Order: sequence, then structure tokens, then C-alpha cells
Amino acid sequence: MLFELPNTKINIQNSAQYTVRPAGYDDERGVIPDFKVAPTYLDFINGYDKVLNYTYWLIDENITN
Repeated sequence: MLFELPNTKINIQNSAQYTVRPAGYDDERGVIPDFKVAPTYLDFINGYDKVLNYTYWLIDENITN
């Protein structure tokens, strides 16, 4: 599935395929994030994108986990 984000016009590709791990099982956990960022209600109200800003910070600091 390919679509364009309305504001940035960035093209995004999303898989609609079910995939099983190489070991042949599904542990039903999905993808575990390397970094957890929890936006607050005030972030939302104030239009602050905590996830995007955290991502910029990771890039600026050259943090790769």
C-alpha cells in the first residue's frame, strides 16, 4: 500500500502482509520499539510533536541504540 501524507507530501509504503518470524512462529508481540516516547495530553493541545522532536534529537546526537 502506497500513499502520500497530506501535509508533508512524503510518500509512505505500508505492508498489508502477515509475516511469521524466521523461526516459524508468531509470538503475537509485534514490533518492539527501540525507544518509547509518551506524548502527553498537553503536548497534543499545544501542537507539540514529542515523537518527531525526539526523533530529531536522536538524529542530531547520532544515537543508534
